[in-house]
Amino acid sequence: MGYMMGMIKMWLSKASRVVRAGNWWLYKIPPLLSIAYLGLLKEEAPPEIGLLAILGVLISLISVAAYGHIINDVFDIDEDRRAGKPNIMADRNKFERGFLSLTLLLTGFTPWLWIDFGPGAAAVLAANYLLPTIYSIPPVRLKERGVWGIISDASGAHAVPTLFIFIAMITVTSASIDESFPLVVTATSWAFFVGLRGILLHQLWDRANDMRAGAETLAARLNPLEIRRFAVGVIFPIEMLAFGAVIWVISPFAPWALYTVVLYAIYDLLKYKFILKIPFDPLPISTSAYFPPHGLYVVWIPIVLTASLAAQDPRYLLVLILQVSLFFKDVKARGREATSILKKISKQQIGNLFNWQVFGQLVKKLPKGIRDKIA
Repeated sequence: MGYMMGMIKMWLSKASRVVRAGNWWLYKIPPLLSIAYLGLLKEEAPPEIGLLAILGVLISLISVAAYGHIINDVFDIDEDRRAGKPNIMADRNKFERGFLSLTLLLTGFTPWLWIDFGPGAAAVLAANYLLPTIYSIPPVRLKERGVWGIISDASGAHAVPTLFIFIAMITVTSASIDESFPLVVTATSWAFFVGLRGILLHQLWDRANDMRAGAETLAARLNPLEIRRFAVGVIFPIEMLAFGAVIWVISPFAPWALYTVVLYAIYDLLKYKFILKIPFDPLPISTSAYFPPHGLYVVWIPIVLTASLAAQDPRYLLVLILQVSLFFKDVKARGREATSILKKISKQQIGNLFNWQVFGQLVKKLPKGIRDKIA
């Protein structure tokens, strides 16, 4: 049994490297699963439907994300070689590349074997496969066509998958399209602007490599300062407004999401003011810097929504356990960070209460006889 588990772990680790799961598993999948949880919460769907639906969208999301990275790597081989970047597809022959791409294309549609997401969801999923294809493959290769590159990436990685999940959930729960429309519009808009900010940040981080390789991405063409100003001054505010609209729309059936956002906003404010003591930056220059509000999107909102599902029906407790288990690395990191920062903030504030300046002010307010005794 131990040998078998070891072999499975080794195979998963190898597969993860091939599809570059480190680029998308912890960052893109949890917010998209939150959309599925919202659909189930809103309609109070029973676990017999909900569990199969969650499994289905997860398989489709994994398949299309892996496909997008494989196809991108296949057509980035020459550029990566010029830039001196590693490319895992460079050592594989054309048959292997084609086989991997076709397999991932087919697995994305396998959930229809056990749950009917409907033709609408299938059409949107097909579009989701098309976007990374035309993003990468010449002669279209939207990646190097300026603004079309960032629009196609933001759509393919965030907005279209969000729309796919909504259509799938509306179909399986028989939800009213009219009642779901405000949530679909606000959440898809939010996802699109999250994607825009994300791809611009990625292109800025990779700008030097792209310029060495001769890749004409938007960040390679334009002044980085102009891109930063636009992302921070336009894209991020719209993203926050759209996210606020989502939270407002879902508050009647997911009130704890609203409470979580408020608490997280206070936490982030305290973190930047008392601990980091640096300006808030929605587009951090360093690749190791915090991408706000990443923790809220990928850890706390998904956990709160799965906990809300479990409160609605205890059988959904399995989903909460799986959510924490599948993304435990990030949950653990964010939990440790929150604990550490809250402790530091508490110590600082307690220290401020008892510093000598405050002590002196308190002494001055005491009666003269008591002040003389202290002196």
